[in-house]
Formats: sequence, C-alpha cells, structure tokens
Amino acid sequence: SMLAAAKQRALAVLQKNDRGGYTVPSEKLYPFQWNWDSAFIALGWAAAGQRERGWEEVRALLRGQWEDGMIPHIVFHSVQPSYNPGPEIWGSPCKDRALPTSGITQPPVITSVVREMMEEEEREGGKRVVEVATSILPALYRYHAWFMRYRDPHQVGVVAITHPWESGMDNK
Repeated sequence: SMLAAAKQRALAVLQKNDRGGYTVPSEKLYPFQWNWDSAFIALGWAAAGQRERGWEEVRALLRGQWEDGMIPHIVFHSVQPSYNPGPEIWGSPCKDRALPTSGITQPPVITSVVREMMEEEEREGGKRVVEVATSILPALYRYHAWFMRYRDPHQVGVVAITHPWESGMDNK
C-alpha cells in the first residue's frame, strides 16, 4: 500500500541519518542533534516499531542538558570543523563537559513527545513506564522549571524566546 511504502521511506531516512544513539535531521545542513527535531525523530522511530530507539534519541538529547535545566537547541555529539556556528562560537557554560552545546533552546516539544510515547508504552503493557518516569521525567521537569525561571520574567505564565533561532526560523 501507499502508506506502507511511505513508512518504509521514512524509516530509510531515519536509518540513513542515524549516528548510533542520536539522529541528525540532515547529513550536511544539520549534522548534529537538534532539540525539537529529536523530539519528532523519537516519535518517528517509535511509529516505525523501534520504540527503544526512540527512547535512545530522547536520552541522547537529555545528555546535553545544562545544570540549570536548559536543554540546548544543538548537542554537538561529534566534531564537524566546517560547521558554523560550531560549539566554540556559543561559549556555553557547559563547554568543559564531554558534550558541547549551543547556548539557546527551543520550545519543549520533547515533553509532548515523551507523553505520547509513554501513553503508547502503557497501551502495550507499561513495561518501560517506571523506567521512563524515573529517568526522563525529572529532566523534563527541570527543563520546564528553567523556562519558568529564566524565560517568564514577569511570572505571568508566558515564556519568551530570546533568540530568533529559538522559534525555528533559523534558516529562512
């Protein structure tokens, strides 16, 4: 069927862009792990019947989380000297960590995706729900707390972006 063929093509793209634990959105233009791209990629892996690979995608993104709770918009898992702006440009406070990152974030799409994946886990018998709840949800809570602390200066429940790339309009 057309749907089965589309799923196969989508899975082929995921497999081609898989870097062993994280997936790049595009080999040349976006050769690292991007925050909300990874959320949708995790959902794609899960929809392709590879839910554990989807959870790996989430965990790889969370390895870039800062101590204050922010999840950066780029996690530089590898070195690509030709990519600009690379990790050296951002000057992030995490530059001494094993994983350099950018210094901005994106909307927390990852939380909605994790919820969807957890609901699917529950429908399938709930084998991973406790593991996810204990290992992933605390990081997502810290991410949302970061937004409220640093991006809602008037404490009115409305967060703001501080860089145009945080909106997703980075290549327009």
